Amino acid sequence: SLLLDDGQLSPFRFNNLIKLALRLEKLQWAEDFIKEARDLLDPYHRSMYVHNAYCMLFFAKGHYEETLKHLQRVEYKDLFIALDSKVLLIKVYFHLDEYEVLENYISTVKKFLQRKDILAYHRDLYKSFVRMVQKLIRLSPYDQSAKQKLRKEIDETERLPERSWLLEQL
Repeated sequence: SLLLDDGQLSPFRFNNLIKLALRLEKLQWAEDFIKEARDLLDPYHRSMYVHNAYCMLFFAKGHYEETLKHLQRVEYKDLFIALDSKVLLIKVYFHLDEYEVLENYISTVKKFLQRKDILAYHRDLYKSFVRMVQKLIRLSPYDQSAKQKLRKEIDETERLPERSWLLEQL
């Protein structure tokens, strides 16, 4: 198959296919793919990437408690899985209206992003996301002018993960 290298599925390819399916709202396809492709991942990456895939799937379904359960089972051996998980946890806390917990967690994420082994590009990317989430949770729900200003800022921020999610929350 075109997806396999020496009989194994690259964990990055697996992750990207799940993200694409979820973006296209193909939730059942994503769930079936996780079940069918999990054994094609090498054992070192399997558990981490499968739990991460379930986290994304349950979040897409709006099952935030299930998302949290799987997030607790993700191993953070991979920087990109760690970053994905942190973004997902921020989004879960937001949807559960856990703003105090979210503010505290954002502080933790900011410290994580200061680590030396995170490339400047990724650090800046995720710092932008965190900054926008902070602005979003501090926004008065009745201040239309502030909402428009934030919408413009989100639109104009060049590299911003989860742009569409941020805009949906406005």
